[in-house]
Amino acid sequence: MAENSNQQPLLEFLSELETSFALSVPVCLNFVPSFLMEMQNGLVQHLSNEHLQMLASHVTTRPTGSEQGKCLSMDLGGTNFRICLYDFDQSKYPTSGYFILKRQKYLISNSVKTNGLLIDWMAYCTLQFLNDYYVDLQDLETETSSSSAPSNSNSDSKETFRCGLTFSFPIKQSSISSGILQSWTKGFQGPEIVGKDIVSLFQQKLDEKGANIKIVAITNDTVSLLVASGYFNQSSQMSIIIGTGNNGCYWESLHNVKKLGHEAPESTKGKEMVINIEWGAFDNSNAIIPLSKFDKSLHDSSPTPGFQKLEKMISGLYIGEIVRIILEDLVSSGLIFSESSLISPTVFSPYALDTEVVSKILSFPFTENKRFPLAESNSVEDFTRLGSLETLREIIKSNIYSDPSDLELYVIYRVCSVVTFRAMILCSLAASSVLLKRPDVLSLDHSPVPRIIGIEGSVYNNIPGFSSVLSFVVNNVVKAHIIAQKNQNKITSNNQTIITPFNVFETFELDNLLTDPTSASEKSKQLVNFNFVDGGCILGTAILALIA
Repeated sequence: MAENSNQQPLLEFLSELETSFALSVPVCLNFVPSFLMEMQNGLVQHLSNEHLQMLASHVTTRPTGSEQGKCLSMDLGGTNFRICLYDFDQSKYPTSGYFILKRQKYLISNSVKTNGLLIDWMAYCTLQFLNDYYVDLQDLETETSSSSAPSNSNSDSKETFRCGLTFSFPIKQSSISSGILQSWTKGFQGPEIVGKDIVSLFQQKLDEKGANIKIVAITNDTVSLLVASGYFNQSSQMSIIIGTGNNGCYWESLHNVKKLGHEAPESTKGKEMVINIEWGAFDNSNAIIPLSKFDKSLHDSSPTPGFQKLEKMISGLYIGEIVRIILEDLVSSGLIFSESSLISPTVFSPYALDTEVVSKILSFPFTENKRFPLAESNSVEDFTRLGSLETLREIIKSNIYSDPSDLELYVIYRVCSVVTFRAMILCSLAASSVLLKRPDVLSLDHSPVPRIIGIEGSVYNNIPGFSSVLSFVVNNVVKAHIIAQKNQNKITSNNQTIITPFNVFETFELDNLLTDPTSASEKSKQLVNFNFVDGGCILGTAILALIA
């Protein structure tokens, strides 16, 4: 247990930690124009992965919601490889418009991520999926037909499935059915695949195994999510993944994508294309966002030091690791966990502390009526009065330390909060910037139709307060910029406030962002709604398989 004599040093550590992770109002105000400038640069020229690459997805058709047919959809993410067989038919499935005939999830082991055999493994999983499907189908036909009826499930009758592939890594595309891998993220490695067409490699392996599949579309998970969001709501303008990785995409006017030149499809000139921003690379030059010593430690030990700076501050792959690095520092300083034999190996093992554990820790003492969990626990005393600590204690005992004191519970809770709160603000600023890239689709008119941001991911869904902070900050930052441009108002420049969980909603009030007061009607208008699309990544890819 931590002794009482450690309380003051621990509180001083927390204060220094919060300062090193803090974002001030000036930093936030500088974020948006800098992000917009990088977006513009990426639209006019092909950039390396040190910048926002603004990759052309070649998705130029918005879904209508009336798509029809059977197709396969595959999603290679940071943790799992998922395969689904869809049947789209509005007349058969009037509620959703589709039915999933079969689904399977395959865990991607660390060895598969790094041994150079990823494509072979994907083909093996796919063949196993199809074989299982036909066995199930044959069993069903046997059950529903008379014993004398002939079976039609032999190999000659197997249909060829159109297939869409979500490949959640930076790819360069010259068409919807080709994708050159630019670089690995999310801890994957394999230089022998970088620079090659993923569709060609995968199709070759499938053909070799006799799989009756034709890959007709490849896309990024964020692009696929936007397609899925648009299937349900035509006003979907952008999408965000906040899970193992973090990224955004949006519909851009095709004439703004100058770097395409002659590559731009003639039939779609003057229309739209989904742009995959790959925003995890923002501020790799360290010009905007301050970097703590713990961030530097994470970068130094990662496969891509100095790259994917924004992603390493927001995504689920790294949130747990940053928390772990901080706890390890506290242990080495002798400030917590006096009994070394009671410390879990998780504290000393890179990437062993899962962000899911961080989410569980932050679930205490969050309740529905609090917009952010720390809002009423600014001290150890406040924290211990909020309710029983036993659930939280069990989480810590199971994952971090076997005999935590109340003070240690409070410290761990505050560490998790500091790391996740910064992620919330940075993700909010990135989303705001993307929306402001297309001011023509935003309106503060009398009856505006809110734009939809399709969103998916465990970090957004599981970390308390993420959704409320994101919605509030995005709506107010975007409104502030639109009002400033429309009314010749100015974004405030003399507010030096450090943004914390305790002042976030006050700081991002419109009247605190603008030099002149705003009207009640402008304050009340909702410009943006967030739509969580469960399974959206793999659904959107299925839709693309039908419309590509």
